[in-house]
Amino acid sequence: MINTPRQTPKQRAAAHHARVRRGAVSVMAMILLILFGSLVAAMAIASQGNLRTSATHLYVLRAVGAAETGLSVARSRLELAASRFKVSTSTIDAGFGADFWSGSMTGYGTIEILPPPTGHSETGLPSNLSDALMNMHLADDDLNDDTAVTITEMRSAPASADLGIYEGTDWLVTAGVTVAENLGGTPSEAYQITYAPLNDGVTIRVIVTGYAFGYQGTQTEVNYDGAGVVDDDGNLEVSEYITRVVTQDYQFIKSVDNAIVSPAKVMLGKNVSIRGDLALTYTDTSQINGDPLNLKDDFEDIDPDLDLEITNIESILASYDIDGDSRLRVGHPVEGAGIPLTDCYPLVGVVEVCSGSSEADAVKRQRSDVTGDGYWDIFDVVVRLYDTPTSGDNGDQYDNRIDIATEWVDTNGSPLDPDLALLIDSANPDRNGNGVYGFLDLDGNGLFNGLDSFVDVANDSDNNPYFPDVELGYLDGYLDFMDEYAKVDGTLSFAVSEADWTNRDAALNGPVVPIDGDSAVEMGVGVDGLPTIDAASFAAAASNLAAASNGLSFWTQVGDELGVAGSSLQPGGSSFSPYTESKPEASYDPINPIKPAARYLRIDLDNDLDGLPDNHADSYVHFEKMPFNGPNFADYYYRPVFEHMVFKDVTIPMGLNALFVNCTFIGVTRIETHYDNSHAFFNEYGRLQLNSGASFPTPTYDREIYGDDPSEDWVDIYQPVIDATSTPENIRLRRSTTVALDKADFLQSEVNASNQSDFNLLPEPIIVGSDRITDTRQLSSNLRFHDCLVVGSIVSDAVAAYTHVRNKLQFTGATRFAQQHPDYPNDTSYNPDEADMDAISRSTLMVPNFSVDIGHFNAPSTQNVQLQGAIIAGILDIRGNCSLFGALLMTFAPQAGVGPLSDYLGNAVGNPANFNASIGYFGPDDGDEESLDPLLLPEDSNGRIAGWDTDGDGLADVSPFEPQPAGSTIDYFEGYGKVIIEFDPDMALPDGIMIPMNVRPVGSSYREGSY
Repeated sequence: MINTPRQTPKQRAAAHHARVRRGAVSVMAMILLILFGSLVAAMAIASQGNLRTSATHLYVLRAVGAAETGLSVARSRLELAASRFKVSTSTIDAGFGADFWSGSMTGYGTIEILPPPTGHSETGLPSNLSDALMNMHLADDDLNDDTAVTITEMRSAPASADLGIYEGTDWLVTAGVTVAENLGGTPSEAYQITYAPLNDGVTIRVIVTGYAFGYQGTQTEVNYDGAGVVDDDGNLEVSEYITRVVTQDYQFIKSVDNAIVSPAKVMLGKNVSIRGDLALTYTDTSQINGDPLNLKDDFEDIDPDLDLEITNIESILASYDIDGDSRLRVGHPVEGAGIPLTDCYPLVGVVEVCSGSSEADAVKRQRSDVTGDGYWDIFDVVVRLYDTPTSGDNGDQYDNRIDIATEWVDTNGSPLDPDLALLIDSANPDRNGNGVYGFLDLDGNGLFNGLDSFVDVANDSDNNPYFPDVELGYLDGYLDFMDEYAKVDGTLSFAVSEADWTNRDAALNGPVVPIDGDSAVEMGVGVDGLPTIDAASFAAAASNLAAASNGLSFWTQVGDELGVAGSSLQPGGSSFSPYTESKPEASYDPINPIKPAARYLRIDLDNDLDGLPDNHADSYVHFEKMPFNGPNFADYYYRPVFEHMVFKDVTIPMGLNALFVNCTFIGVTRIETHYDNSHAFFNEYGRLQLNSGASFPTPTYDREIYGDDPSEDWVDIYQPVIDATSTPENIRLRRSTTVALDKADFLQSEVNASNQSDFNLLPEPIIVGSDRITDTRQLSSNLRFHDCLVVGSIVSDAVAAYTHVRNKLQFTGATRFAQQHPDYPNDTSYNPDEADMDAISRSTLMVPNFSVDIGHFNAPSTQNVQLQGAIIAGILDIRGNCSLFGALLMTFAPQAGVGPLSDYLGNAVGNPANFNASIGYFGPDDGDEESLDPLLLPEDSNGRIAGWDTDGDGLADVSPFEPQPAGSTIDYFEGYGKVIIEFDPDMALPDGIMIPMNVRPVGSSYREGSY
């Protein structure tokens, strides 16, 4: 037996506690085991739930992706289907929209329905947009029978549709289309499109349901009406897919989509910026200067060093620019190789420590893209050339931008070209896209005077010095990447084929930056892709607009302004005849007028038939070159002058040929003219010349009066003239003594066997009523507006032909166009009638087949012509400072042997390419016969010489290439100015333009979820 020591009480207590703790551990272990088991189970359940949630989410994403695909398809098809309908009406209201969608298109002017662009077969041309859309969807393959709609058809609105928003009928629903399939061939995704007309008549809501198949869930399958689908046993069916719905609204629109549309050649000179597409249909490239477009580099003629760079750039672009946008893409296998290697020009904020030789060529070429837009062009070179380093903590640093005040200067610190700097710095004024942009030009100089002076006020502001657009580079005083410089910010579309383009590389100088995804240059565009515009397109619209010119007669309004009877001022009374004896009231004294605020300098009639106004020698009589101050001009005009007058809804009489100075035209101003101007010598009749040493111009073609003397045999006059008159006194025939312009210049007795054939070739005389016309100024309107304000529109009568010498409008000085008076916005007497605003809003200048000049050669820096809306002219030239927010639509298509390009025998004369739209400065070598190339002007130490001013009016009277006349002063070239033409996508168009319909997404209308 082994004896054990007796345990003390303390030892027994310890043993007892030991036994108790061993039991607690077991219990705790069991509890923990249960807890861990529960956690494992919970984690397993959670993991399974997460897997199911993730799987469901994947199906949702697939369904949304399918819906987005369907929405893209729907938009594309809406655009394609709408583009099949070329319509002349431009009033897209609820009535038109409803008929365009599902009704009849009769009664809306001229309509042309084009063949399907996708080439699908049709039983006949569609009657409306929904028909065209249905035909496209009926041609779909991969239809899906498991979607809610399996047949493409027109239906009524579903019961769940809110008829306060939707139309109740004419919903186009399409069959579902499979987007993708599983490996086994079963559909995995599909979409179904519903086109729902809204009850505003002009909007379609596209509702797209995306399907993701294979989902094992418990949601009830629903049909088109939103009701559950019941099986043969009457039970609700459970779908094996997940759906998601997206919607987007689209409005019917008709828009030219181009900043310039022209059938004549277009030339865009230095300091010209176009924001919008160009549609050019001129094709006669066989002519000298026959390329449809000539783009001059904005940066030429600034600095000799830069001119050398431009020459190098043009050479590089000619070899490497494959898409015609006058820039090279960084990293492109062909274009990228042409980008010069930049050894040591740092990126923004990087100290210039690079050695160059150790860097890869790709890095050097990328660094040549100073603006970082992914392209190398002239602007990168300019910024690099003029960006000077500043001393920083770690050495010299560049900021990759040009400070206009300190860096855009020559070696003497003088500004290089302030107009160009302002043009670039002010481009794209709404840089944050909030619809608020520009500034209030409180001092009226056309310039934003900066953030510090607060002379002008930025519109996009919160009454603090921080302006959102300025923060994005608008008028911030720097030229940099935020200005997004482009010569043309859009696409160039040409009717001419690339094969017929004779000198493309030399003609396009300056970056062309299209909208993302669009081509910079499109050649050989067919008639369906370019707007069809001519003078006849606007006949109805011009007539409707002219009807609003229903104010008091012109002479009554003039008399009211002068404080005299208007009838006493009107030359010839109310009679048309240019030979009426009455004259304007001689008692009106323009030197001491009754109302000093207004003044009228009259021109008398030619009652003595010497081809001149009877008061041509009076000191106050005004005559000028036409075009105004043109170095290469076509004619002279004696002009009556109207100063500081206000006209409302006035018709300017035919043959007035006036100059308006600082006048205001409110409402619709109608330009009266004679329709039949197609005579071969219409531009020649009445031409004037200023002989050397003469103080006033005289007729180019001398004439003598025949038929007013009893000894002169009236019967001997050309028979048609006798037939058109009643007595010899009405004839007073003015026969040409030098050049015979028509058959009436011969007496019948003078025609014999030796000259009979030549006589037969002469054209017939111009006879209007009972008058034989020898000066077509009386049948036309050649007007100049200087420093005028047009609150409304100007519209001309229709003319049969383009006669640029006789029917011409010139806008000079600070002429402005507006639709609301800037000083009296709430005064009805200073604003157009409300009933006329719809017509006025469609065009501020509608003068098809007229020649229009904005500015003049050597326009002063104070010129600031502002235009807006659709500007319609035969051909329009712009020089100096001008802005247009809208679109420029030209109607005259020059064609050899037609109109001014034919002689009286119908033979082709002249060069069609010389009848061009010159935007900016060009010279005769470029095809601008009315101007001089500034690069070729002679110069002295003070600048380039535009000519010699002989009468002290500040304008050149003698060519700079002729010797300086004694006593004359030098007229220096004022600079290129700046021209900005920006397309307004929201402008209303006049009726008559045959262009396709289109649709535009409504901003912020995209939604996810049920309609």
